Order: sequence, then structure tokens, then C-alpha cells
Amino acid sequence: YLRRHARESRVHLAELKSAPADTTVGGSLGTVSMSVSGESDLEGLLTFLDALDAGEKLVHIDQLEIESSQRGEAVGAEVLSFQLVARGFARNGARE
Repeated sequence: YLRRHARESRVHLAELKSAPADTTVGGSLGTVSMSVSGESDLEGLLTFLDALDAGEKLVHIDQLEIESSQRGEAVGAEVLSFQLVARGFARNGARE
């Protein structure tokens, strides 16, 4: 899900880690914690975040850090590095 939105938004994901699903949230609701880092220009990053916000799956971003990338200075273009921590919610037993 995240990879698809990243690809469609021109966001390069450098790292994507997820923790095992936590099913203790509620009887029918489970969460998956994710840690994501990557690079993009400002338009790509905003498109990616908007896609997560408006997408068909519920994703809550707990933390977001954005900074100018050293790589951008080297190629003469705007490149932003970002790291985010998010939680995805799904019904227990639901299929992707």
C-alpha cells in the first residue's frame, strides 16, 4: 500500500519497517506500526502524504521529520529527506 502510493507520487522509499500487528486494540480492529524513510521533491512528498490521507486504508501519521537532503545540493535540485512513523488500521482477519 505505502510502496504503491510512493511510486505513484515519485517518492523513493529508502527504508520501510513494520512491526507485527497488534490485535489488542479492539475485538475487530488491529494496527500495524510502520517506520518509513525516503526522499522526494516537495510536490512528490505532499502528493504521497495526501494519498495516504485520502486513501482507502486508514493510516495515522504519528511523527514526521523533513529536512533538505545533501544529495539535492549535489545534483542542483530540490531533494527532501523524510522519516515518518505511522500506524495502519485494519479489521482483524480482513484480506488485502
